[in-house]
Order: sequence, then C-alpha cells, then structure tokens
Amino acid sequence: MASGTRRDRLRTSWHALREMLGLQRAHIGAGQLRHHETGANRLAADLGKAVSVTFEGETVEVTSEVLAVVDVAVLHLVRNAVDHGIE
Repeated sequence: MASGTRRDRLRTSWHALREMLGLQRAHIGAGQLRHHETGANRLAADLGKAVSVTFEGETVEVTSEVLAVVDVAVLHLVRNAVDHGIE
C-alpha cells in the first residue's frame, strides 16, 4: 500500500486522470431517485389513478454519466408503469 508522499502523488495523478477523462464522482441510490415519486404521483392524479412509489436500495458510487443514464431510465420506467401498467 502506498504511503506518505507516494500516496499523495498517486492521489494527485488519479484526480488529474479523472479530470482529463471527464470522470466525475456521483452517488446513486434511493435518495437520488426519490424526486421521481412526485412526478409519478402527479401523473397518476392527472390520469385519475392512485399509486404509491417508493425507492429502496443502497447508495453506490458511479460516474456522473451513469447517474444521468439511470435517472432518465428510471423516469421512463416509472412514467410508463403509471401510464400503461395501472388499469
């Protein structure tokens, strides 16, 4: 395991590489997806349906790109479930 100056140089190099590649840290979990609950409830009310949306799960670290893709996918999954899955 790197220690002291070597660890600091390694950390600095890692941060520089992340910056060059555009890799930004993000966290995704129930807390980050919870904003979709409000949208689902509004859509359900507009359609005359009743829903209860709850997100559960551990928070994991991902890149900001992965967070954006998962967020859009969840948006469409929830909206389609409310719109087409509840009769």
